[in-house]
Amino acid sequence: MNRILKTLRSNQEEILKIKQMAPDGKVPLYTLMGGSEQVHRQVEKFYQTRISDYKNEGFPVNSRRVSQKTKNLIS
Repeated sequence: MNRILKTLRSNQEEILKIKQMAPDGKVPLYTLMGGSEQVHRQVEKFYQTRISDYKNEGFPVNSRRVSQKTKNLIS
């Protein structure tokens, strides 16, 4: 339990991103139990998937639907 609370405190911003990405708005328990490394992996996995989707969908580079951070990762 202490590990979960420590993970929540130290990775608050990334956990909020994970919650926003999740379809049900919840952070999977295994992510919190895995510690900071697992949280970082989940966020990285999201961005890698987002880049793959961007390329597959063929969005225009100047599309408003794509954030500047994603555009920088693709370039």
